[in-house]
Amino acid sequence: MSPTMRQSHAAGEKVFVDYAGDTLELIDPATELVQTMKLFVAAMGASSYVYAEARPSEGLAD
Repeated sequence: MSPTMRQSHAAGEKVFVDYAGDTLELIDPATELVQTMKLFVAAMGASSYVYAEARPSEGLAD
């Protein structure tokens, strides 16, 4: 049996955010313009719901 560490999070208390993996290439079908994007990922602590969105950079505005 492997050791585990259980953590409990109250609803709405925490969200975990990060940029994940390698860069992605987003291609505009109309212009065929290729743009390099980063994958932003957020997970809610209590529900483990996940949100992901491609962003152009890891800057604060993104």
